Amino acid sequence: PGQYEDILQLKGVGPYTAAAIASFAYNLPYAVLDGNVFRILARIAGIETPVDTTEGKKVFAHLAQQLLPKKKAAIYNQAIMDFGATVCKPAPECAHCFFNKHCRAFIENKQQLLPVKLKRTKVKERWFNYAVLQHQHQYAILQRTGKDIWQGLYEFLLLETDAPSSLENVLSLLYHQHGLSANHFVIKSFTTGQVQKLSHQKIHFSFIAITLSSPVSIKNLSWISRQQLADYPFPKTLHQYVAAELL
Repeated sequence: PGQYEDILQLKGVGPYTAAAIASFAYNLPYAVLDGNVFRILARIAGIETPVDTTEGKKVFAHLAQQLLPKKKAAIYNQAIMDFGATVCKPAPECAHCFFNKHCRAFIENKQQLLPVKLKRTKVKERWFNYAVLQHQHQYAILQRTGKDIWQGLYEFLLLETDAPSSLENVLSLLYHQHGLSANHFVIKSFTTGQVQKLSHQKIHFSFIAITLSSPVSIKNLSWISRQQLADYPFPKTLHQYVAAELL
């Protein structure tokens, strides 16, 4: 069949598949709504209506249809789905997104909170212990890679644990994982208590500020000046720490 309504009548075909077939095969003006598109629209428009409710589905379907360029449905639908699969992913690459200046979620630091779902998965707790290494007027940072939260953003040297860690435990990890012992540095401060809640994770932070007697060489670690810290995109809590403690 060549019409959306007729395609929808086929056994096993729902609104998403029908819209995809109608637009891809016949360039008919029907917007697709898959997980990628829900996520993109929720973030860009800052929509907090749960996507897994009747009201939410109506809100997103209306917006998707409004945004659809009627004469370019096929290429638009394919493009927005691809954008969600490669850029606006569950762990989005906001630092490389051409639309970040217009994205409500990015502007308000809500990327991990959108889209909203009523049926949430169990929240995972993680403990991020950051070693803020300083040598003279330079600080050591590295970019987050891999399929995890905050992909593409920057951070300090991370020592992740499964439970809260004491200063002694963090220092032990620093030595066993990176060969840094107390002979190489002076501890300036050790702060804990910051928490950042994401849609499916709860991150606990601690920061140990360390002054090194000489620079260290650790894989993927880069040294930048204090002034340059303002030029790098950090996750929300790290950005707050940099602004309050380092700049």
